[in-house]
Amino acid sequence: MRAVLLECAYRPTPTIKSGRAYPEPPDWLVEAIITAVRQRQAGENVEVFKTLVASGKVPALRDFLAENPSALDATSRGLYDAQALSLLQLLIELPQGRASLAAYAQDFPRGDGGNPAGHLLAHFPTLAGSEQSLGKWWALSLARLASSDRFHGASPEETERQLAALLTIEVLQKDTARKFEIGQFAEYLKIPASRAALRNRILDLAALSTGAHALFRPVIAEYEQILAQIERGKIKDVPKQLASAATYRAMILSRLGDINDYLNWIEATQTPTESGAFKSTPSALPASPKRADAISKYLDAMEKAFND
Repeated sequence: MRAVLLECAYRPTPTIKSGRAYPEPPDWLVEAIITAVRQRQAGENVEVFKTLVASGKVPALRDFLAENPSALDATSRGLYDAQALSLLQLLIELPQGRASLAAYAQDFPRGDGGNPAGHLLAHFPTLAGSEQSLGKWWALSLARLASSDRFHGASPEETERQLAALLTIEVLQKDTARKFEIGQFAEYLKIPASRAALRNRILDLAALSTGAHALFRPVIAEYEQILAQIERGKIKDVPKQLASAATYRAMILSRLGDINDYLNWIEATQTPTESGAFKSTPSALPASPKRADAISKYLDAMEKAFND
């Protein structure tokens, strides 16, 4: 993996003379890619993420990027690999994340060796160079990765509820918090603090996507892109994009409701055998004693005559 990253980084440069020193690819990136490949083959290990969350110790970004994994013991190395993988996943989920990561991987030879965090953040403009924002998002997403049900995803209704809550922007104006719908950008962009609020909301959406229902993940990514455009002031196409995203969300819920109704109808009317789902529970109770009064005897005699 180191050889592949070196080839990608030095491909456009002139031939390096023998004996000349050259920077190595970032250790965290190498380990993250290797861990991703291994887990794709063997399955993800949720317990490692649970251990990280239980420890309550997410390292500072600068310390993590400066860590030498070859000097760690086996347990610490496992935690390091999990942190590297989570950082890789979080970065590629940002708007234009994959392209930004590719640019970072190609540009590492020209980075500042004394400030690896600054070099990383420079390639992800959504983070606005803020280590604090990335650290907050990193800790939140590690907690989501530790949740055992993230592999199944939340229900469509729960995902929609969480997404709708994140489409309200809260902006501080003269020590007063004001709330705006995402489409009210003409109003909140006039407030200086709105840019920081938009960047934080992009991180919240990226964290939501890790545990969201699979059908909602494309529209969550679309909202991340929309917020990034608003933050940069590119709002010409935003109303059309917001309308399209809202239509997609409504379509998902409507289609899933129709599918559920159809499956219920099939089970109730078209299955060749009884499913047992509607079986009456009194059949499991002891049989009532046979009655010997005149009316009961007459009804039993009538039933026998009709059956015969």
